[in-house]
Amino acid sequence: MADLFKKTGSFIPDKLLAGNEFPFLVQGVSLADSQGTVKRGTLIGIVSEKGYLTGSTVSEETVGVSGIMTDDVDTSTLGEDHIATMYITGLFNPDALVLAEGASLDTYKDDMKKLGIFTKAVQTY
Repeated sequence: MADLFKKTGSFIPDKLLAGNEFPFLVQGVSLADSQGTVKRGTLIGIVSEKGYLTGSTVSEETVGVSGIMTDDVDTSTLGEDHIATMYITGLFNPDALVLAEGASLDTYKDDMKKLGIFTKAVQTY
């Protein structure tokens, strides 16, 4: 007989999603090596077909926004494909978004809107 009550995981609300007024679309992305653990909610930009943290610098170019990570991904293993998914549209809590150190969300809000990524403050209880 199957064990129907086996614990397979847990859900911890992170308040990343701020509403369903706008559709959430997801796309695959291959993350670059050596970025540590890229957390759910991190803004990601694409440079030379690899995903990097928005606000970081790659080949003297500041990385823009292409999407928002859907899950945590460890990129510390060198030479491996770090396949992940990112939201490319939706409504998100600005307090739950993660950028490269020193980067500001205000810098990227206009670019995010052009992609269909919007922010709305979420009240905490």
